[in-house]
This record gives sequence, structure tokens and C-alpha cells, in this order.
Amino acid sequence: MHTICSSHFTNDCATHNFDDQKQIIFYNFVGNFIPPEWSNLSSHNGKILSKTARQLLSLIVFRMQIYYNNSIDELQETYHFFQESLGVCQERVRQCLLELQKSGFISVYNATIVKYGIKCRNTPCIKLAKNFHPFSQKNTLENEKNFGSTPKKFGPLYIYR
Repeated sequence: MHTICSSHFTNDCATHNFDDQKQIIFYNFVGNFIPPEWSNLSSHNGKILSKTARQLLSLIVFRMQIYYNNSIDELQETYHFFQESLGVCQERVRQCLLELQKSGFISVYNATIVKYGIKCRNTPCIKLAKNFHPFSQKNTLENEKNFGSTPKKFGPLYIYR
């Protein structure tokens, strides 16, 4: 087990390498924002992932988390969806998808899909290459502050007219 990133808000984000399983990355999501644990995720060349690539990865994992109950194994969203969600152009979305694919976080291929009766060509189909699990932090007794019950004394009520 080795640390992949650390944060001021939560404990260290650890990744576990098991020979028979994919690598596990923990996260603490609030919506589809970038988890603070991912601030030091590195790319294939050892540099830290770009902010847009981390936003895209966060959006992909968030969407997969929503659809997890339907047990889909890949995300099929158009480039237009990612453009609207991230506020970047299609070329930047492609660059970030390529960066994430080279880094080993996702695998991407383009396919023609039919969505809402409309044929969409060159739609990216994205599969997660690593396991992403929510970070569950259980409070321990030393982190909790227990305040005893204080007697509540209320004085007389005055009604001003």
C-alpha cells in the first residue's frame, strides 16, 4: 500500500495494489466537484494531472456513481455534454480524455450510439480502468467532542404591547 495523495480535509487517500484486482482509488464526493484527495494524482509522465483533466475524471466518476444502481459498465456521453458541463471546447475535452487514458485512469473508444432516437456518431464510450470507491471516514471517540447536557433556565417572559 502506498499513498497517492494527501489532503488537509481528510486522511490520506490511499491506493491499494492487488495482483488480481484493479487499483483502488478512494474519494470523498460532494456533488461533481474535484475531491481534495485528488490534488496530487499524477499522469503517465509523472506530472500532476491538469485541473481540467481532474474535473473531467471527477465528472466521469460522478456520472458512473449515479448510474451504479443500473449496473452499467461504461459511460456513453457526447462531447457536447462534456463541453457544457466543463465549459471548455471539444478539442480540450479530447485532450483531457487522452491524458486520462495515457495515465491509466480510463479507457476510451468512439462508437455510434442512438440516444433519444437520434444517431450520435463518434460518441466517447468511457470505462474506468481503476476502481474508485467512496472514502468513508468513521468518527472516533478522540475526534468527537461530547458536551454534557446543560440545564436550560429561561427567565420570565415579558410581553411588550
